[in-house]
Amino acid sequence: MDLIEEITRGVEEAVDLYGGYIENVDTNVGYDDWIDVFVIGECSAEPIKRYTKPLDTVIIPRKLGLSVIAYLEYIGKRVPLHEEVKEFSCRPRACTEIISIVEECRTCIDGSIDISDAFAEALYQLSEVNNTGLYIYQNPLNMLHYLAISYAESRG
Repeated sequence: MDLIEEITRGVEEAVDLYGGYIENVDTNVGYDDWIDVFVIGECSAEPIKRYTKPLDTVIIPRKLGLSVIAYLEYIGKRVPLHEEVKEFSCRPRACTEIISIVEECRTCIDGSIDISDAFAEALYQLSEVNNTGLYIYQNPLNMLHYLAISYAESRG
């Protein structure tokens, strides 16, 4: 399949998943490969800012680690072995299963941050916002995807 067709199919898939419509598609030619995405959205609620305060609870919508596996494999010039890792890194999807919970509990939510790239980086950014430290009262194994645990164990 032509690369442009595959990208267009991915955009259509995202529109179907999250709702909306495609206004325009534009391509460019250059000396290197790149994709530029511009999205405008409308939100009926006030956006949740990045913010923390002492004794806040961090809620993680899914197990962590697939993006780290993909990153380590790609920088090592390897393709990840597991389809789930490839799918997660090549076609990331927001965790829509928690939308109803967020809507129901919106008044109790003080802050939010995207953790799709790196959970540790997101925690660091949250701590920087209010110059606070963070402590995780959770066994990390309970937070990690089983493939991430297996990957870490196989590499010592």
